[in-house]
Amino acid sequence: MYAKSLIVMLLIALPAAVPVAADPPDESSLKQRYDAFVKSLDHRRLAEDYPGAVRNLNSPDPKMQTVGIKTLAATDEVKAIPWIVPFLDSEDQHVRIHAGLSLNAVVATHQLKRRDQIQPEKVVILPPGPGDIDLRPLSWVILKMLRLPDDGNTHAYAANMIGYLGLKEYEAELRVLLESKHPAVARAAGNALEMLGCEKPDAFVAQRSTQRFEEVVQRLVQAINAQDHAAIRQDFNEAMLDDLTSEESKQFFSRLANQFGKIEKLDVPRLMAPNRAVVAAHCSGRNLDITVALDEHDKIAGLTFLPSTPPIPVPDRLSTSFRLPFDGQWLVFWGGESKELNHHYDSVNQRFAFDFLVVDESGRTHQGKGTENKDYFAFGQPVLAPADGVVTDVITGVRDNTPGYMNPTFAGGNAVILMHCENEVSVLAHFQQGSIRVKCGDNVKRGQVLGLCGNSGNSSEPHVHFHVQNTPITQDATGLRCVFEEITVTRDAKSESRMNYSPVKGDIVRQK
Repeated sequence: MYAKSLIVMLLIALPAAVPVAADPPDESSLKQRYDAFVKSLDHRRLAEDYPGAVRNLNSPDPKMQTVGIKTLAATDEVKAIPWIVPFLDSEDQHVRIHAGLSLNAVVATHQLKRRDQIQPEKVVILPPGPGDIDLRPLSWVILKMLRLPDDGNTHAYAANMIGYLGLKEYEAELRVLLESKHPAVARAAGNALEMLGCEKPDAFVAQRSTQRFEEVVQRLVQAINAQDHAAIRQDFNEAMLDDLTSEESKQFFSRLANQFGKIEKLDVPRLMAPNRAVVAAHCSGRNLDITVALDEHDKIAGLTFLPSTPPIPVPDRLSTSFRLPFDGQWLVFWGGESKELNHHYDSVNQRFAFDFLVVDESGRTHQGKGTENKDYFAFGQPVLAPADGVVTDVITGVRDNTPGYMNPTFAGGNAVILMHCENEVSVLAHFQQGSIRVKCGDNVKRGQVLGLCGNSGNSSEPHVHFHVQNTPITQDATGLRCVFEEITVTRDAKSESRMNYSPVKGDIVRQK
């Protein structure tokens, strides 16, 4: 389970290459507003509720600090903000990025509760009402974020927050961010301008997503066709240059040219992730699929050449009828069709994934201190087959994590993959170690117990991960939008029956 995202901008302290906005906000007054905001929160109570997370924050190990940040952000509580903000000053870039991501997520979750339902086609946040917490004092935090180097992440979180908080005074700064070399930053700035009701150059923002790949691949292909081996390596990053010597590079690209011939035409890049794309190359011999990964400086960090294969079909509409993968009442912690609602959204194969938790009437996911898996209401609950199918893959033997810690090496943990019909496959992850009751090749029936909910893999507390994709081969898969045919949905203390519904973050769902 992961955490979330953030926003804003003072350009006086940015590197000299970035234009400086006129009349920047008064930092001193913004800091005073933020300090008053923090005093009003009684945020130190979180140390009593989440002692493990606070211990991780106080650890000298950046990895443990990151886990603590994610855990507090996952609470969705505004009180988590003052605990996370100091880590924007961390010397560790990974920690800084996760601090910004988590702040952005808390802000997005809080603000989206006031989304205008009368205008569902766009994101419009209504002003704070009586009893609502006003998060606009976070403007000072956003200034801190915009002073950090443009790493392709933090400025995007800042732009997001500007939009969610309705900070129109930052329009000029957002227009500067449109020029970022990082597509994620440019997209976030464009989206924020739209939320503020400002005009944005849509074509420019969309173009930036693929343009960086087009430019690099075109230079690479020109060098390959000319067999200019020095030019082939000019866009490699340091790691690539170290891993592939000049002689190895020469031998590889010579064989490539002999086997596939001259590359005559390139298709538009297909984005597989923010920093990875596939480009179809039409050759005089056999055609190629070129997969290229770019680092933050648009240098080649990874490169593969494979014979072209027909794309795996992506159904427009699923023929399988799905039930929820559990009985009882569960909270949708992540789910929806935006990054703010669903942290899986940028992952091609998990774009429409769900994470489900069990909560009590007060919204807590555990009893006691929550330091052991058995404290969590979800732990040990039966996980059910969402539809009839055949088991294609089973992963077992992964230990359950101690709450607050994660195992990204085995991200899915103990997992089951079911093929329901051609190009409709479901993935259920994070089972309790030793609890899975099925094996590869088994035919399972809708509602059959597959195993028990656990906390294995990239998971900070017990929960059920579920998503649908178009192939059992996860690395080649495209995520598919899934609806559940008949469920009860509770939101804001109101329950209603929903047919063919895809839940979103904050829904409480139960199978009818």
